[in-house]
Amino acid sequence: MYSLNIINLNTCKEKKTLYGLLGKTSSKIGTFTLKSYIMRPLSNLAKIVERLNTVEQIVNEMGRASNMTLPLNLMNCLHGISDIRRIAASLRIGNFKPLIWKNLRKYVINIIEIEKIINSSTLKECPLFEKYLQLVDVPIAIEIQRILENVLDFDSNPNDISIKAGVDPELDRYIQMYSQMENILESVANDLSNEVGIAISIGYFPQMGYLAFIDDEELSIDSYELIFKTDTSYYYKCPQMTELDDQFGDISSIVDDIQSTVLQNLKDSIIDHLISLERVYSTLGEIDVILAFGKVAFDFGFCKPKMTESTCLELKEASNPLTNVENYISSTFNFVQNKVSIITGPNYSGKSTFLNMVGLIIFMAQIGSFVPCKSAHIGIVDSILTRINTFDTSFSLKSTFFKDCIQMGKCITSITSSSLIIIDEFGKGTDVIEGYALLASVLKYFTNIVKESRSGKCPRIILCTHMIEIFKRKLVDFDDFLIHSQMKVIASDNVSVKDSKITYLYQLASGMSADSLGLYCMKKSGVDEETVRRAADIRRQIDREEFLVLGNTNDYQKESEKIEKILESIFNLNIADRLDKVNVDDSHELIALSSAVRSQIREIFNGALNTKSPP
Repeated sequence: MYSLNIINLNTCKEKKTLYGLLGKTSSKIGTFTLKSYIMRPLSNLAKIVERLNTVEQIVNEMGRASNMTLPLNLMNCLHGISDIRRIAASLRIGNFKPLIWKNLRKYVINIIEIEKIINSSTLKECPLFEKYLQLVDVPIAIEIQRILENVLDFDSNPNDISIKAGVDPELDRYIQMYSQMENILESVANDLSNEVGIAISIGYFPQMGYLAFIDDEELSIDSYELIFKTDTSYYYKCPQMTELDDQFGDISSIVDDIQSTVLQNLKDSIIDHLISLERVYSTLGEIDVILAFGKVAFDFGFCKPKMTESTCLELKEASNPLTNVENYISSTFNFVQNKVSIITGPNYSGKSTFLNMVGLIIFMAQIGSFVPCKSAHIGIVDSILTRINTFDTSFSLKSTFFKDCIQMGKCITSITSSSLIIIDEFGKGTDVIEGYALLASVLKYFTNIVKESRSGKCPRIILCTHMIEIFKRKLVDFDDFLIHSQMKVIASDNVSVKDSKITYLYQLASGMSADSLGLYCMKKSGVDEETVRRAADIRRQIDREEFLVLGNTNDYQKESEKIEKILESIFNLNIADRLDKVNVDDSHELIALSSAVRSQIREIFNGALNTKSPP
């Protein structure tokens, strides 16, 4: 999942992943379903084809000018779908918050509307939408909507709901009284203030009822009983307060109790019907994902892949779905069955992007999505095994190369005849010779599998590498089981000069690349010209199998002449002729000759090193 940038479960940054590309879902259940599709790709041909056919129907609907809004209307309805299972659970435990009732009403309204949209279109012929029509109980949904709207007022206050007038006469009476309380209390307070000549306010306190309170002054009136005081106010019970207690009491609590009873009765009247609403919920998630697949396919011009149970892999004008480049150059790839596909090419030529593209396209096809190709013929795989990216962390006690080997080990031990194996630059993290040996050994293992499977199904193996010497120098004897391709470039011979140019074509062609063009990448990355030129000189010495001179570039010719003189002096020692004159059975003579030759060679080197070259 990580290597192919399919999904990153450890971060919310999903823009550069396949999940981020396809994640155009409108509901929470759609998001959850998409993740389940990604985590569990299909391997059954019939199910894959059925899902692709449904996506095709959506794309066709979007392509018709008259029906362009149909899928969009479905998406808008799905946007109003909340988690009905959570709603039902909240109601069962007595959670009657306004948002719960609002979401329930939106849910039933939208599933009714979705049923109308499907029934009025050709989508009803698709198995997925037909399944929805079979599961959705429209009469029950309509009845729940009617009950909710008869009891609750959803329109008066967009931020709240209330119980409609007429539902409970007693509740209406208390609400009417409660609405007049402010005026009543204000009138009584004014009368008391006029009576005692001091400004008096009235408040209600649970357990104590209505109290008259005065700021900063204590009353000495027999009919006023001091109940308690604070730093700023004195609170009294008087006959008028007792009368208010008897007439109104805790009216707010009474209203709350009656409302709770009404809502409890409302819940009891619909709770048994919520099961039928829950049955359709998971299908709504599938519809949401299919609509997202269709929208992405329509917006980006993806094609419907032709799926088969063979091991074919033919991609025409394919592109990487995660590469957002307007002038992206597409590639055509026809996998040769019963061969290991070797891809070579310079640095920065697009090899890794190509490998990623192949893996993503096959994965997309097997979750039922259209793919970024002009046409695609894909054989189903049972696993995609990769050695591409290595996730490094400072908390890990494993080296990068060790992790590479772990990935390769899993590829080898998990391979089947229906596997896709993608390998990028295996062996580059260790000693050069060991890296070549490891890659050659892995290739030998894979070609043996290919050889043994030539009469039947064979895994599809695609490998990118810079280690072209393995093939150039015939270090392996299994070339008959390899097919070579390269990423095309146009390059000048000398990449160290300032006016050298490299044109990357980003297209796959047959054959093997001749150079990795690492020097050009070195120069493009900002390394100074002298360092690049020196690297080019060293590369040239190695290619010519010359003695490696690590000094300044300007001294290269002088150093070469000095080495030639040393070799000439050693040659003039006539070691072979002197050895012919020695009795090889006499160890003393052999030791004496060896000591003499060693001393002479030491003198030659010392003389050469101590001799200063003329200016």
